[in-house]
Amino acid sequence: MALTTATKTKLSKLIPLLGSDNSGEVAATAAAIKRVLDSSHMDFIDLGKQLTKTTAAEKVTPKDKATIKIQAELLEEMKDKVSELEDEISDLEDKIEELNSEIDDLKNEKGELYNDNLILKDRRIIDFSGLGKCLFWAAVVIGAIYFNKGH
Repeated sequence: MALTTATKTKLSKLIPLLGSDNSGEVAATAAAIKRVLDSSHMDFIDLGKQLTKTTAAEKVTPKDKATIKIQAELLEEMKDKVSELEDEISDLEDKIEELNSEIDDLKNEKGELYNDNLILKDRRIIDFSGLGKCLFWAAVVIGAIYFNKGH
């Protein structure tokens, strides 16, 4: 059981009296300390454990303090990086929205892309898949050769 503030206050007033030269006073003080401990559901063994118990703050070494400082600095750097990444994500989301808008504009202007086919507004279909893709590029190459020969 832990020492309460009230118990600590009472004990701090009684313990110095144990240094008395009067043996009767020392015995009375010991009895008073026992009563305080009993009221706190503790005994002298518990009191001894409480007095030797170290807190987390007392266990921290200078090396631990240096490590904690480095970790705190790294945490701040990470927070800054997270903030930067959140800004980048926001910018990318805006860019995606712009690109989707441009795609919609192009669809409205030129036609629709559907399964590798471009469906133009006049409902002509340009096939960019399989054999249609090969024929398209063959026509492009042949046209380039034809026009490069000066025809």
